[in-house]
Amino acid sequence: MEIDIQQRQQLESIFRSERDRLANAEKKKLRGLARSLYLEKRVKLNNAETLAECGVGLSLMKLKPQRVKGDDGSFKKKGR
Repeated sequence: MEIDIQQRQQLESIFRSERDRLANAEKKKLRGLARSLYLEKRVKLNNAETLAECGVGLSLMKLKPQRVKGDDGSFKKKGR
């Protein structure tokens, strides 16, 4: 099975974009929330640190709930 030129170029573009984002995050020395927001394409590079510091960045994140297996075999949200 052959992959046509356009599909190959689209794949190369996706991987190039990811490499560029990682390189930019390293150059700018993004850490923590700012880095994850930028790598997930939720904010631009220039705004990543500002939004992470002021707390607006937290509203952009999708928090994954921690789950604990219950006695009845179903999953329940872990309480704080």
